[in-house]
Amino acid sequence: MIEQAMAFALGVALAGLVALAVAPAFWRRALRLSRRRLELTTPLSMEEISAGRDALRARFAVERRALEQAADRLTARRGADMIELGRRAMELAALRESCARLEGEGAAREATIAELRRLLAETQAERAGAHLALHGADELAQARGRELADARAELAALRAQAARLAQGGQARGTAEREENEVLRQALKEFGAAVARATQDGAPAGTPTP
Repeated sequence: MIEQAMAFALGVALAGLVALAVAPAFWRRALRLSRRRLELTTPLSMEEISAGRDALRARFAVERRALEQAADRLTARRGADMIELGRRAMELAALRESCARLEGEGAAREATIAELRRLLAETQAERAGAHLALHGADELAQARGRELADARAELAALRAQAARLAQGGQARGTAEREENEVLRQALKEFGAAVARATQDGAPAGTPTP
């Protein structure tokens, strides 16, 4: 066990000695590489420094120009969008105005339809009233016609009786003349009544005698 520990310690010591011997060479190699890289990245003259500065300015100018062009494109796109929004706003306003006008026309048409319906209902009511009045007038005319026919028949009978009484009155006395006079007066009154009935029935289409 002790021998193994001693052998391990001896190996570690030998490795440390080898590392100490080789480390300076690696260190110098690393320094050379670092110096060369630094020399490659760092300009060695004013011309190189000026050229590098000009290159940076050129690259910055190119990037700035690219940004300006992108901003111009965004501005143009925004202007086009604003124009499109204005056009759509005008179309929307026109559509709203058209809708309002159509709603007004619809309301006016509904009012007109309501008025026409009211007039139609009144016309139908007047027509029904006129039909009833015409029917009543026809019935009245028929009744007046029947009354007139009855009156004419009665008048004809009275005239015939008056004629017979007039023929027989020549042979009779004063009493019969008085009776005939009374009968004539009654005939005159009845004729006047018939004439009035005829005048009342004439507008309904009944012919007068």
